[in-house]
Amino acid sequence: MASKKNNKPLWTPEQRKKFRHDISQLKRKGLVSKQIDARKAVPTRALKAALKQFDDVLTKEARVYKLPKQFVTGYKEAGYRVKGGR
Repeated sequence: MASKKNNKPLWTPEQRKKFRHDISQLKRKGLVSKQIDARKAVPTRALKAALKQFDDVLTKEARVYKLPKQFVTGYKEAGYRVKGGR
């Protein structure tokens, strides 16, 4: 893809590779939908927001755990981020 103003590519191959790798990591951890094909992922607004939201998971500052349904509300009230029971 090229920008209309200056015909420079918006994403270099290295940036695209890192984006797709990060989406793949979040997909394995259950934080991104299984329907997304990480090999062909395009940087949409929703996927970029997911990367920004779970950046601490990618940098290994936070971990992902699967929670039983009865504990999800308690963790939310305690201030933890919960998405899809994780």
